[in-house]
Amino acid sequence: MRVVQQFNRCWRFHRLEAPQCDAGGHAAPSFDDSGWEEVILPHTPRLEPVVVNDLWQGVCWYRKRFATEDAWKDARVFIDFGAGMQVADVWVNGKHRCHHAGGYQGFVIDITGDLVAEGSNLIAVRLDNRDTCECPPGKNTYGTVADPLSGLDFHYFGGLYREVRLTVTDCVHISDPLHVHVEEGGGVFVRFEGISEASATMMVKTHVVNECWSEARCRLTSVLLDMYGNEVARMESDEVVLPALNDHTFEQSADISHPSLWHPNHPYLYLLRSQVYRDGELIDEVTTRVGIRHIVISYEDGLRLNGQPMRLFGSNRHQEHPYIGNALSANANWRDAHRAKAAGFSFIRLSHYPQHPAFLDACDELGIMVQAPVPGWQQFHNCEAFVSNAYRDVRQLIRRDRNHPSVILWEVNLNETASPSWFTRECQRIAHAEYPGDQCFTLGDGPGWQAAAVWDVLHAADPTQRKPTMIREYGDWAFGGNGSTTRQLRRDGEDALLQQAWNFLWSHNQNGARVGCIGDASWCLFDYNRGYDHRIAACGAMDIFRLRKFTYSLFQSQRDPRVVRPDVESGPMVFIASYWTPRESPTKVVVFSNCDEVELLLNGRPLARRAPDAGPTTRYNQRQGSDPTSSTVGATDLDTSGGDPFDGGNCEHLDHPPFTFFGVPWEDGELRAVGYLDGQAVAGHIVQTPGAPTSLELSFALSGRSLEANGADAIFVYASVVDAAGTLVPRAEHPITFEVDGPAQVIGPMSVIAEAGIAPVLLRAGTEPGTITVTARSTGLQEVGGKIASVPESAIGQYEVLSQSRSTRDDLAAFQDLRTASKSLEG
Repeated sequence: MRVVQQFNRCWRFHRLEAPQCDAGGHAAPSFDDSGWEEVILPHTPRLEPVVVNDLWQGVCWYRKRFATEDAWKDARVFIDFGAGMQVADVWVNGKHRCHHAGGYQGFVIDITGDLVAEGSNLIAVRLDNRDTCECPPGKNTYGTVADPLSGLDFHYFGGLYREVRLTVTDCVHISDPLHVHVEEGGGVFVRFEGISEASATMMVKTHVVNECWSEARCRLTSVLLDMYGNEVARMESDEVVLPALNDHTFEQSADISHPSLWHPNHPYLYLLRSQVYRDGELIDEVTTRVGIRHIVISYEDGLRLNGQPMRLFGSNRHQEHPYIGNALSANANWRDAHRAKAAGFSFIRLSHYPQHPAFLDACDELGIMVQAPVPGWQQFHNCEAFVSNAYRDVRQLIRRDRNHPSVILWEVNLNETASPSWFTRECQRIAHAEYPGDQCFTLGDGPGWQAAAVWDVLHAADPTQRKPTMIREYGDWAFGGNGSTTRQLRRDGEDALLQQAWNFLWSHNQNGARVGCIGDASWCLFDYNRGYDHRIAACGAMDIFRLRKFTYSLFQSQRDPRVVRPDVESGPMVFIASYWTPRESPTKVVVFSNCDEVELLLNGRPLARRAPDAGPTTRYNQRQGSDPTSSTVGATDLDTSGGDPFDGGNCEHLDHPPFTFFGVPWEDGELRAVGYLDGQAVAGHIVQTPGAPTSLELSFALSGRSLEANGADAIFVYASVVDAAGTLVPRAEHPITFEVDGPAQVIGPMSVIAEAGIAPVLLRAGTEPGTITVTARSTGLQEVGGKIASVPESAIGQYEVLSQSRSTRDDLAAFQDLRTASKSLEG
């Protein structure tokens, strides 16, 4: 039977400070690596500062020794590398076994014939993340030799930054689609046709290989289970004779009565259990999670999911964390998806590369539709290696992620790249060959970058074609380029954060008027490092430490208040976009809410109760600037002064416009907003004028997942500066020192200066579960301590049970007592 083992501990690591030092036989079993650092994967070659201007680039090595187990006799042994940045060479017991160019997709090696039965075995990995033209993104000619990162807009952090697994199978087994290279096949490929509320037809292709030296008689049983483990469908194949060193693809189908359809509001998942029998004995089993859903996209009708119209409301995500770069654990990736869903998003574009499978798992579970891209960014090299690797990226993107119901769009072009038409046509052909039928929707760049005729969906409208468009990025560049008024750090203050929110609101409203547009994605969900302009790209709805800005609550307000779920923030909400700090004159107060009405009260006195904003749509700045609704708007086309933020209009295409209260008198104390649906109070938010800072409060950002004791999982911990009443002091900039007791450690500096009243650190769990105590101190403030428990490491591998919560709709009673505390950081 198949056994999947974690292969992440006890690696030896060495970073070369100069490439010419790479001549010491590091791949040889006899090489002495006892002086190298011992690390756990995922791993980054160097901890970087929060703002990274000169990330480490070069050659690094990883080595791991392991013994052969008795159970591996007469079996096949595979090593599955989740990803390594970005050109990888692998040796097994001194024999070169793999050269893989590309830092964002995994690769699998069959090491069966390389193992020794006695003594230890050695795997050695050489990684090179220097600029290269061998593979996409391939950014190496944009900058200069002295400043190789000057052309980059995001970082290619190094290292074995995803997990590694060791898989042991029978010689007759279900293949890995990244290993066998079978078009429209390999592994298990599930598709559905004829989908309705009454029925659906499931079609399954299962690729079985016989790596024995003799023939094998086998059959395949495929069982579909519902979320409770009940059998929904069973498919039994006839017995097939597989000749030695041969393969066979089983094709099976089954009708499903009254299927539960996957939808962002109720992401129902099934489990397909694929079992291979040889001579009546179960010898291999693979489980695949699937969702049943049907999509139609057209210029005339937009996007229809399961027969119902839907407009995509989304954002873009880079996968980096501060200090550790891309070396996020599976749980950390999952938490980012949970944050996106809590923000109200139904859609995420994975910019600009394949991301961790755990992120897609979370999107399946939480109900987030995904645009999955190949690696690429403003660079095409017309050489054999680059082109062939780009084609491989298209194939492997679809083979790895095709069974995720969350993935609805395949971005199989090189982002913002003027590629030749023959290249784009072949990328389109490969995609549809790998995923036949009417559920494969490709998309890519339109006019200005390349011919758009091949794509099913365009990133920008083409007046010569009646094709649907998906606005992949909005709200940032058009408002000033590198000096965009959207790029606001939390420390920049209330007015700056309102300006950022206004830019996104104004743009999203304009996008809603575009004919043929199926949705849009803000740029972006989280702040990230750019590198070339020596600062953080601060256009995120959350900062790089996943702390919320006002924009996050603006996006939350666009969710349906009548969709209530127990697994994520949902339902009616109200948020006052103000710190309610002293001011000299009456002020404008902006409230984000998805309610019918909002009432504003000051120190218990009602000020006003009103409906959402309903003023006219205007230009961004009526005094000057070109028409920003143009799809070709550039950084110089708008007046970057910001127009008139929250003028009471520009929201006719929003699902839930804001509530702008004008001329609100300032008074020290409590400002309260109450949201009403159908005349009933269903949500509330309070902001309190902050007093002098007196103490600290501590919170742990778990975001739906416990801290796992695997030596790599990490969460953010926040120390907030508060006054005597527990109100956040947003102007506090105290230096705060953290101390940890228990099986965990802070990654990065132990002392952090608070930004907008909050000091964040990254806490990484050790390898043993237990209670972790975190203490935060600052001179003149009362210290605070908090405890969190790390949980035992879970097995990596197949889904043994389904675990998900049903969504509850039209259940407003559960939210009658909802109160959102103003000091809530992540919810």
